[in-house]
Amino acid sequence: MKKTDAMKSVALLSLTFLAFLIAAPAFAAKGTTTKPVISAFKATPNVILSGQRTTLSWSVSGATSLSITPNVGVVFKTSKNVTPATTTLYTLTAVNNAGTSTATALVSVQFATSSATSTPTGEIFIQAYTTSYSVWDNTPAGSTAIAYPVLHSAAGGVGTYTDPITIAVGHSIINGKDILDYPPGTRFYIPNVRRYFIVEDSCGDGTNPQNGPCHIGYPAGTMTWLDMWIDGSSGSATSVSSCASFLTDTNGVAHLAVENPISNYVVVSGPIFANGSCSAQFGNTAVTI
Repeated sequence: MKKTDAMKSVALLSLTFLAFLIAAPAFAAKGTTTKPVISAFKATPNVILSGQRTTLSWSVSGATSLSITPNVGVVFKTSKNVTPATTTLYTLTAVNNAGTSTATALVSVQFATSSATSTPTGEIFIQAYTTSYSVWDNTPAGSTAIAYPVLHSAAGGVGTYTDPITIAVGHSIINGKDILDYPPGTRFYIPNVRRYFIVEDSCGDGTNPQNGPCHIGYPAGTMTWLDMWIDGSSGSATSVSSCASFLTDTNGVAHLAVENPISNYVVVSGPIFANGSCSAQFGNTAVTI
């Protein structure tokens, strides 16, 4: 059948509309009943030194708009470089007409001073204020409970690289969440006791440790506070307290701590307080096997 000009116009319009559908981006359909899905949101790396950059990346489906707070704003791709000045909890917000979904990613910012140096292996050498806690002064009192179990369900470990001892670090309340100064699972090696440690608890003072989060009071020349689990179940409150004072050098002498340590430092394995006695002190030289 011969096509009229009108029929040709209709056919051309249909082809044009089909091409538009093929080329159009996959935005969420208008009237969708499902909120956006955030399948991933992370920071790489999630621990940086002050002035360094990290990359926020995400995977989201079904969103009509994306934004990140604080200090980022609307985003359009799948990653964004940021340089936070302090430890920051970033929130990704995905929106469509059905609602809003959010996810968070923490970036811990550490401040390098003359007392901190890094190595090509990724180790960071820190002058730290090292204290200790035990079953006698844990919260709750008399327990081995920890707030952020990683390798252990309760405070423990023998101090080897594969079974490091629980250590507690300072913390902050950010947007209603308790955020540790170092992410749970961060490893340290402290030459003075020749043992490896793993972050599994929050450090605090008194019966309400959230009110004294180990951020104030450590001596000049140190840049962080590390609270070592020493067990103490085999001794009296007095003997364990004496051990804690001995390990802290009473007046708060700084001790070397190695963050993200290599695996072949010399180890004296076992609880720091065991069989009624306290571990020896070995000084601040990290000796390899």
